[in-house]
Amino acid sequence: MLPIALLYWPFLQTFLKNNKDFFINKNCTKDELQKLISNFVSGSHALSIIIFGCVYLVTQSSNLFYFIFFFSIVYFIYDSYSIWFNKIKEYYPYFIHHGASIYFLQCLLNYEGNVKNTMILGYILLEITNLPSYYIYYYLKTNETKNEEYYKKLLNLKLGQLGLYFVLRLIVFGNLMKYCYKYICHQPVLTSCIVGLYIMGVYWSYKLIQGYLKTKKDYEKININK
Repeated sequence: MLPIALLYWPFLQTFLKNNKDFFINKNCTKDELQKLISNFVSGSHALSIIIFGCVYLVTQSSNLFYFIFFFSIVYFIYDSYSIWFNKIKEYYPYFIHHGASIYFLQCLLNYEGNVKNTMILGYILLEITNLPSYYIYYYLKTNETKNEEYYKKLLNLKLGQLGLYFVLRLIVFGNLMKYCYKYICHQPVLTSCIVGLYIMGVYWSYKLIQGYLKTKKDYEKININK
């Protein structure tokens, strides 16, 4: 399991770098290409966790749990290295996120039964709410024609993202972590990480609302100028 996790992420990034026509239909700078590759790799990780996590919840396979454990930890370490190596400064805050995520995953080893399953379900929900952001970023960076159809689709994407984020990240995830609190309150670092994730979710909900309103304003401006 560990060798697969160690080899998969550098293989995927190298493949995308050498086959950019596979997912990019426009010319872009080296910096833009690296950000798009990073976005694709992150999306791949999120989708993998959703699929493998759901299978684990059904099968309760210990082998699959350890695969998810190593798969994610290696991803967070590799992505941190990639951000540092490529000097993507606006992604530096992810160092904190990735460190907290690794600590969270390590803490899962200390739990069994419903608590462990609830925390894994929470992890899956977080990744589900992240999925739209990867596609929206890709859509923004690979579309050169900013016409009415472009803004209409972007507006619908952002509205769907906002609804999904609010329901799953703030309401459902919040209730799941409320259930777990009595079992993890003796671990202040873990509790702080989870509370921090929730606060970040509230903040990003606010930013998503701002982004949606800005896109709506741009869409209305195009309609007025028609």
